[in-house]
Amino acid sequence: MDLVWAGGIIAALTAGWNQIKGFWIQISSLVVTQVIVQDRVVDAALIYLQDNCRQIKLGPISYIGHWTNVRKLNRTQLVAWKIHTRFGAWYFLGKKPIRMTLGKEGDERSKSDHASLSPSTLRLSFFRWAFEPDGLVDEMVKYYNDARDSDAGGKSCKRHYIRRIYGLSKKRAMMRGEKVADAAEAEKSDDMWGYRVAMPIGYDRNELGIIVDHTLDSLALTDSALEAVEEAKRWKDSENWYKEHNLSWRRGWLLYGQPGNGKTALARALAEGLDLPVYIYDLASLANDEFQLAWREMLSAAPCIALIEDIDATFEGRKTLVGDLTFDCLLNCLDGIERADGLFTIITTNEVSKLDVALGVADEVGRSTRPGRVDRAIEMKCPDEDGRFKIARRILAEYPELWEGVVSEGCGETGAQFQERCASLALRLYWEDEV
Repeated sequence: MDLVWAGGIIAALTAGWNQIKGFWIQISSLVVTQVIVQDRVVDAALIYLQDNCRQIKLGPISYIGHWTNVRKLNRTQLVAWKIHTRFGAWYFLGKKPIRMTLGKEGDERSKSDHASLSPSTLRLSFFRWAFEPDGLVDEMVKYYNDARDSDAGGKSCKRHYIRRIYGLSKKRAMMRGEKVADAAEAEKSDDMWGYRVAMPIGYDRNELGIIVDHTLDSLALTDSALEAVEEAKRWKDSENWYKEHNLSWRRGWLLYGQPGNGKTALARALAEGLDLPVYIYDLASLANDEFQLAWREMLSAAPCIALIEDIDATFEGRKTLVGDLTFDCLLNCLDGIERADGLFTIITTNEVSKLDVALGVADEVGRSTRPGRVDRAIEMKCPDEDGRFKIARRILAEYPELWEGVVSEGCGETGAQFQERCASLALRLYWEDEV
């Protein structure tokens, strides 16, 4: 009986405390407004506070290390990044203070001394008369959208960046072993977007990230490939026309041909030339749900390029050769029910004969078998004489007397083979001149 009475008293006290707590929150809100943001709005709030507000350095400071490419050194270095701790921080927007704390009660990520780059929940507290909550959140989200359209967090007009998409399944890790984690981590050094919510120490963000080595002008492209490039440029500038005619503003290419003829180089140079983000998918490591989620997230960055390399290594016809991703899932994302305005899809393959016609390949008269998924199939051939001259002039610039001979000798070689021929000759001559 005593236990019953004790339990009743505890229940009454708990209920009473909750009532008092709720009443106090309501009373305090007359003076202090608390705004709780979740999901992607957390990133928007953190980026806005860090870029536009003055932080008061109170409480512990937490740092993480990440291997990041430093542009002026053209090499990967360990860079320290300052991140927010669970104790939060004080900011001043002008003369108006904002208190920021991470996580929420019961959120496991908020219980460690330092949180992830993107915590699940954020609490902002400020004097009621300082900000209008809807207006403040709207301003943060607009700034975030501008930041996604920039390579420098909203501080420049450049949009191009490279992001690699990997799966997280245990099966993929077991199949590839420990080297996978290291390789994936190294590859992410060119994906700077995830670190918009952290501050690099010792560097400006503009100094970090991969520099793309290839430009469209440097590539030795055949006439058909050059025509396709011009088509892509026109597509980029025709958004309003597509919408006026109720057409989906999207495009799809299949680049096929033997290795070494510049399929990947063209895709990456096109992304840089059009100033578009490029998302590179590692199909073999992705399960269906992972691929679908990554694809939806990519569409939020449109206009952008989705690059799927060496698809014949993952699928033969409709059969999955490696990994868990199904062919039907891939097709549904390529032209699914979700509108994909601003998406330029590029698929590469060495063996076009292994592809299912439902994906989109060239028919007997050169048309795509599946417009909407692949609108144009482009064969990347060995460079012709003009293309070889272009490579020779670039690499053997100091030795014009050798151009004609080396171009003749390189007939029939792939672009990679002919470039190596020129580079080996130029390097040998360089060292001979040095000695």
